[in-house]
Amino acid sequence: MISLSGEGVRVIGKEGTAHSSAWGKGGKRKHVQPSGHAGAARPQGTELEEAGKKERLAEWMDEHGDAVFGYSLALTKSDALAGDVAQETFLKAYRHMDSYRQQAAVRTWLFAIARNTALSELRSAYFKRNRLFARVEDGKSAGSAEAAYLDAAAASELRQVVLELPFKLKEALLLELDHGLSLKEIGEALGLSVGTVKSRLSRARRKVESEWRRRNDEP
Repeated sequence: MISLSGEGVRVIGKEGTAHSSAWGKGGKRKHVQPSGHAGAARPQGTELEEAGKKERLAEWMDEHGDAVFGYSLALTKSDALAGDVAQETFLKAYRHMDSYRQQAAVRTWLFAIARNTALSELRSAYFKRNRLFARVEDGKSAGSAEAAYLDAAAASELRQVVLELPFKLKEALLLELDHGLSLKEIGEALGLSVGTVKSRLSRARRKVESEWRRRNDEP
């Protein structure tokens, strides 16, 4: 479970031991369990405020946790890493909740945090050493919108093509296909103008179509 204490968010196991991620194998989230601060008592107003933040975070995790994990998985190509990114995303959301002013949808804000967190992790020496840019293993990719108009086998192959796109093109296309974000929402999540989003999506689609034709020997 995730413990929300005065020191932040941590994952606690059944025996009280800390775990590295709130997401278990296969992206299954563990339960959110708010807890109070073990130190000195704080003023009632502060306690009420913290309780409200914990409740709000729990709601966000219930509503958007799977989507954040799926997006993190598509970017990192690793269940374990996606779990770490998703956990860190909600930790940052908790820490900076006061900065969220509802100019953008909660999901868009969380995707922006997840994207920046994934980029940071992917740049680190640890992830480079462990070849986290390798192809996704069969059966490990998250569900995608392509399956709605292609049979399962073709959808799986097409998704692999999408996942192999350059990062800047892939991240925009995944937000559109997997999460149904509008051009404006994608722009808000990635810090881009609508025009730039349109351009990246267009380039991404052309690259996917070209690679798809090449793999299937189509003219």
